[in-house]
Amino acid sequence: MGIGVKASCLTLSFLLFGVSVLAGMFSVRAPAKAVSLEFGINVCGAGFGEARLPGVHGRGYIYPDAATLRYFSGHGFCVQRVPFRWERMQPRLGAELDAEELARLPAVVRVITTGGGKVVLDLHNFARYHGRVIGSEEVGVGDFADFWARLARCFRQDD
Repeated sequence: MGIGVKASCLTLSFLLFGVSVLAGMFSVRAPAKAVSLEFGINVCGAGFGEARLPGVHGRGYIYPDAATLRYFSGHGFCVQRVPFRWERMQPRLGAELDAEELARLPAVVRVITTGGGKVVLDLHNFARYHGRVIGSEEVGVGDFADFWARLARCFRQDD
């Protein structure tokens, strides 16, 4: 191959490279998908008071009221994390859920979801029940699963 042919091939290569770069810069592309950011907040209260379980609602712990939940929803917080204690929802392992607590937690969830928000239910126990670690002899994994199965049935009609 002579020098002229090599130069021609090299020039053609650079020319094709340049055309492909320019084509990439000016080609019509589908717009990038918009990234949707969801802002969330922790609405604390029912996760507190672990020193005196189950405690007295309104004294040792609270659930946020509807006005508070609507305030956060109205200020762009579309996800609200609701911490609560297992010992309050189910005072005895394997037993039915506490009726009063079972009225409070879904009421909070309804206020948030009715306004279009999303809820993260946070069993705020640090993997424990009355200080005993889940998976131990005192608090089996089955106990943990039983609790969540019972709570899930309460929300089975929700998305």
